[in-house]
Amino acid sequence: MASQPLGEIADIVRGISFPKDAKSLVPRDGDVACLRTTNVQREVEWDDLWFVPTEHVKRPDQLVQPGDILISTANSYELVGKVALVSAIPGQATLGAFISLIRPRQGLDPKFLYHQLAWGRTQSRIRETASTTTNISNVSSKKLAALALDVPPGDEQRRIVAELEKQFSRLDEAVAN
Repeated sequence: MASQPLGEIADIVRGISFPKDAKSLVPRDGDVACLRTTNVQREVEWDDLWFVPTEHVKRPDQLVQPGDILISTANSYELVGKVALVSAIPGQATLGAFISLIRPRQGLDPKFLYHQLAWGRTQSRIRETASTTTNISNVSSKKLAALALDVPPGDEQRRIVAELEKQFSRLDEAVAN
């Protein structure tokens, strides 16, 4: 299994910035949903959104797509690096400045990459690269791009994902019982 830097197997796109008075809790004509760190849970939470004028989205790659992985790049030390997989999008969305998206390149299964980034050991490695002040930790795109990850062939990625999902389903069922 080959170890590769994240920046060679995925694109890393920083969120947008906008003036404080540009955001709204209710969408207006010409607005786009803007995800922030509170939306980065195990999966993306779409029920608590800000909306900002689309003009603040400077490039098409800043629009969220299914298969993207969102990562909190500015947060408390315990939450910096937290990831969420984008399974579906209810409408056009972008991301705020405190999160980034990781878009797997061809040949890399998004669910495999998500599980690898969510794994406790990888989370610790991400936090170790963060610069930390009194209340907030930041992970730069450069440090994320240098993060070495093991990448098996595509068939093996899919097999690993299937087994993980099977085990998570069994765990969810056990908890429910």
